[in-house]
Amino acid sequence: MSGGLLWVAGALLLWHLRGSINFVDRDDGIITLAHAKSLVQSGSISVGAFGDRVAGFSAPLHFMVGVVYFLLGGSSYQLLGRALGFLCLIGIGATTGALVGEELQTERAPIRWAALVAVAGLQLGSWSFFGWQFSGMENPIGALLLIVIMWRWDRVNASLPSAVWLGVMLGLLSIVRLDTITLAAPLTAVIVIESLMRREERSLRHVGALALPACLISLTAVTLWYLYFGSVGSTTIANRSRDAAATLDLLGIAALGVAGWLATLWAVHRMSRQTPGRNRAATGGGVLLAGCAMLIAAAALSVRVGDGRVGGLVMTAMWSVGVIWTAGAVVSGWSLPAARPKRLAAYTTVAVWVPCYALILGPSRIHPARVVSMAVPVLSLATVVVVAKLIGNRLERAGETPRSTAVRVRATLTASGLAVLTLLIVARESSLPADESFSKTFYLGWVIAPRDTILLQTARQTVGQVDQRLIPIVANPDLGRVAFRHEAQVVDLGKIGDPLLLRVLLEPNTKLRAAISKRYFFDIMPPDTWMLTEPWSCTYRSIRRDPRFDATYRRIDTDTTDSPDGDLTQAGTCSDGQTLLDNGVYTLRNPAARADLQLASDLVSERILPDDDFFSACRRNAPVECFTRMRAYRRAFPGAGPADEITDQLAGLGSSPAGRLARALITSPNNPQWADEAFDALVALERSEPG
Repeated sequence: MSGGLLWVAGALLLWHLRGSINFVDRDDGIITLAHAKSLVQSGSISVGAFGDRVAGFSAPLHFMVGVVYFLLGGSSYQLLGRALGFLCLIGIGATTGALVGEELQTERAPIRWAALVAVAGLQLGSWSFFGWQFSGMENPIGALLLIVIMWRWDRVNASLPSAVWLGVMLGLLSIVRLDTITLAAPLTAVIVIESLMRREERSLRHVGALALPACLISLTAVTLWYLYFGSVGSTTIANRSRDAAATLDLLGIAALGVAGWLATLWAVHRMSRQTPGRNRAATGGGVLLAGCAMLIAAAALSVRVGDGRVGGLVMTAMWSVGVIWTAGAVVSGWSLPAARPKRLAAYTTVAVWVPCYALILGPSRIHPARVVSMAVPVLSLATVVVVAKLIGNRLERAGETPRSTAVRVRATLTASGLAVLTLLIVARESSLPADESFSKTFYLGWVIAPRDTILLQTARQTVGQVDQRLIPIVANPDLGRVAFRHEAQVVDLGKIGDPLLLRVLLEPNTKLRAAISKRYFFDIMPPDTWMLTEPWSCTYRSIRRDPRFDATYRRIDTDTTDSPDGDLTQAGTCSDGQTLLDNGVYTLRNPAARADLQLASDLVSERILPDDDFFSACRRNAPVECFTRMRAYRRAFPGAGPADEITDQLAGLGSSPAGRLARALITSPNNPQWADEAFDALVALERSEPG
């Protein structure tokens, strides 16, 4: 427990010293919690008041924690983010302390305490780890699970309950994010291989006890995800996916690299039994370096085959989380038996995962170290343990012989080199000037308050001119806080919370994409209020420059220039150097002229009823009137329940493209395939019209 107290004390000090530049309340974490809050409050996993099903998050375990929190009466994402950050940090510190004690149990007490302080310094001194730990995202959960798995690593054969417990941890790690299966699977494989290689009678039973919960948790989560959303992915994954051919090439290259690494582990294991002691270190180190060379070659080749930025981003991630210094420790651990940690295979697996993650899946959104930063506690522990063993086991050997003198010199150089490299990296991570430190918040997310308040207030005031009871529609790229408040239907310009818009903007046919984009923004889901900031005002400049935009909307003065991702002023140009920025908040010039608002008000007041005649325009395939009535119904009656109440009317919309699209949107809270059906209908509608 001393480790937990040391970690929290250091974190509180850093929190105080960093002040306003702490990485808190990042947008993606709030987006995940907005989905959880929507499920608890409205029964639909959504980010908008209409209740459209959307998988706009990629952290299932964080989502589950959020659901429990809101079921227990929680309401603040700030409180949950701080609580997870500090509680998980206590667990990380306590577990790290236990691991240091186990790995260095034969060393003197001063060495163990020095090692504990050194690991704490590396972890808390890492800007990547400390920042993401308190970002309000899934990172603290992943970091805690990973370090706990390291702690329980060698207990798989101790008893069946121990094996089951470790399997549960691996299963939970696999659903920290949709892509952390890439770490949980190789860790499970290495544990199974190590266990079976002991050739004990009970090993097979214990392997089964480990694998069953690990696989069951992962498969259950994937199955539920598929049944609810109709796919095993999320909009965040689709938003970052690369060209399919390049991705397949990268998968093949990464598979070769991983195969080489597994072969290296096997070769080192065999040589540790068969090679004479004098040559064992040199031979094992040579084989390990050959395996690492295969991975480096794979990384270099991937840059030529796939995205040219991958190589640089992989190196950024490796530098940020400490793989550079850990590589030296891993090689030393394999080469020098007396410096070898008990869990060296586990540490090596985590170190190799960091570059492979970006090679296989592409760089993380926002910053290359965002996901892999959860490996910092394990990597820092591995480095310090190896250095401590070099100092304790090698420098204090009894007796002086020429061989022991050579070992002393080699160990001293190795330990000194690792220490200097570590200090240089920590200095780079921790000793940044305040202005440069603050600029890093851009890479961790977006500081959007008070813009979300301005946007929602403007939208409510605009729609309220017709009827205060109606749901406004807003267009905004920073989804989190707007979605969390659940007061409006969000047309997410960042595409994460709007799967139909995502499909529209991923359409490869340029001419078709331009046509259906304008139909979407002006006919199907026209916002009442827009908020455009850089770079989004440039991304959507074709919509902004359409004559209908200025005819429908007016720019209002918000008197704010906040947020490092582009303020609301109009100064500057887009990346082409010519197009002027159109940043700002835009709202309807004349809300009373919007037909769907008037119809929605009549529906709420029961002056008209949503009977068969209400949707007759959809049966006639009259798109503009059909979509107007679809929006009116959704504004008046949002959520899953109202869609169930007009089943007969929806069935009568017919097979026309407009009717199919309206039906898909109205049933979106209950239909996993709604976005695909709506997109197909939209394309069919566009192609059915002349010109």
